[in-house]
Amino acid sequence: MMAPTATWQSNPPEKLLAERFHITTGFHPGQREIIEQLAEGKRVLAIQRTGWGKSLCYQMASLYYPHLTIVFSPLKALMRDQCQRCNDAYAIPSAIISSDFSEEENRATLEHAVAGDFKLLFIAPERLDNADWQTYVIQMRISLIVIDEAHCISTWGHDFRPHYRRIVRLLSALPKNVPILALTATANKRVEQDVLLQIGAGAQVIRGTMQRPNLHLNVETLKGDQEKLSYLGEMLRYYPGTGIIYTATKNSAEMVAMFLMQLGINADYYHAGREDSVRQDIEQKLMSKGSSQYKVVCSTNALGMGIDKPDIRFVIHYQIPASPIHYYQEMGRAGRDRKVAWCILLYDPADITIQEHFIRNARPEGKQYDMLLAL
Repeated sequence: MMAPTATWQSNPPEKLLAERFHITTGFHPGQREIIEQLAEGKRVLAIQRTGWGKSLCYQMASLYYPHLTIVFSPLKALMRDQCQRCNDAYAIPSAIISSDFSEEENRATLEHAVAGDFKLLFIAPERLDNADWQTYVIQMRISLIVIDEAHCISTWGHDFRPHYRRIVRLLSALPKNVPILALTATANKRVEQDVLLQIGAGAQVIRGTMQRPNLHLNVETLKGDQEKLSYLGEMLRYYPGTGIIYTATKNSAEMVAMFLMQLGINADYYHAGREDSVRQDIEQKLMSKGSSQYKVVCSTNALGMGIDKPDIRFVIHYQIPASPIHYYQEMGRAGRDRKVAWCILLYDPADITIQEHFIRNARPEGKQYDMLLAL
């Protein structure tokens, strides 16, 4: 069994922040309060801006508990990034259960979790129905539950994932004094109430400002691929550091990347259609400390919440994003080191037809419901 790594008296949060997490600038407003609430066994919904440091709250809180912290996360890229950082930078024993691994490897990880060999276990909610998970979870000694990107719980959220609703089954089976932390950067009041129904209405809500004063936003009105590609070919040389170009489609990501590579710009494309091994290689190259191996990665929103690189200096949207909330999440990849970063939208009114297409195909049209009911 793994003992608590720290006690509040001998290792207060300020000491852990400097010595364990190598942060000398102090806590952001609200971070210490959340950690203290969790250490007291409370349930918290934290709604804080992108780049605020939400992950630090559960990483540090886990050190005050003797047993396992389970982190539900929606993206494999996000889990890989957080798990590697916990193991390599913070010396917090962590592991992942995901489809990146074979059933035998996942089963071995679960056995280690039951044995108390980890402090953090990252898992996607989709695996809650997995037979191995259901066998092993009842044997685990759980100290803390974390629901990352908690807006995915809500049917009113911009990225609803039905499996997130099943987390409540696990929560209802745990003692009431097990602390729960739900984290999101994007939750209006309706989403907030929906999340609270899942984690318990008695949870404390800690909501911060959504403003990112170091991000400089700009809109360039350009018509068609020719004008947009000409703009990128001319302007990218003036943007410092590494950036991301978000596209609405896989084809656009590939086309833009190929165009930039022909100009001698170190670029690549990333989307869900590429092999897992290729995507992981791109993530590693993009996330490498110091100078990235890329000038720019062209990607669909598959690279969205999974990237926490502090020195992304620019985010360009090649097409209109799905919604203002999607735009906030995606441009939030920039400037996490709190230095100046640029967020540019290449606006073509004709691009709205792409999002209208996605909306139509996400749900059948009304006449199709009428046809079904008439049978």
